[in-house]
Amino acid sequence: MRASAGSESVPVWLKTRAPSTTASPNGFAARVAAVDTADLKLGAAFNTQFVALQLLAVGLDATESSCAAAKVAAASGADFATRPVSGVMSGAGITPDVLAPCVSTERMMGLAKAAGSASLDRVPVDVLRSTLTELASAGYETVGLTAVEASCLADHVVGTYRDEDLQKVMTSLSLPADRAVQALPACVTSERANELGG
Repeated sequence: MRASAGSESVPVWLKTRAPSTTASPNGFAARVAAVDTADLKLGAAFNTQFVALQLLAVGLDATESSCAAAKVAAASGADFATRPVSGVMSGAGITPDVLAPCVSTERMMGLAKAAGSASLDRVPVDVLRSTLTELASAGYETVGLTAVEASCLADHVVGTYRDEDLQKVMTSLSLPADRAVQALPACVTSERANELGG
C-alpha cells in the first residue's frame, strides 16, 4: 500500500510502500497476489476506525482517540466517506481545533512536544489485527471473491502472524502475496478459482 503525496507530517510507520509480490502465479491467484489496498474506499466507519488507530499511535488514549476520530469524520463532511485508504493515511483533517473538544490544551501541548514519537506499541493488538483483517478482506473482494471467501482468506492470512509481528505488518499495510496464495485452497475451491480466473 502506498502513502499519498504531501504527507510529510505522517508518522514514519504510516509512510508505506506498494506491496512486493515475489510470487507470480497464473490467472486468479496472480490477481490475489497483486491486490493493493491503497485505493480502496471503505466508507466512513472504517475511515473513522483508521483515524482512531493513528491517534492511538501518537499517544491519545482509547476514549480520546475515539472521540477525536469522530470529530475528524464530522468536520471532514461527506468527502470523508469517499476517501481512499491512502487519503485517510494523509492525516488530513486532524487539526488542533477539531481535537479540542476531546483533548485538553495541556494534553495537546504534551503530545506536540513528543512529535515524531508515534508508536504502534500504543495500539492494542486486537485493534491492529481487526484493522488488518478488515483491510485485507476488502482487498480480496476487489478480485471477485464473495464477502465470505474474502473474509476467510483475510482471517487465514492475518492469522499466520503472531501478535508480536503485527506491528511490522501494519507498518507497510501490504498484503503478503505468498501467504495469500498459500491460503487460497482453504477458502476457495479449485472450481471457483477456475471460474474467477477464466
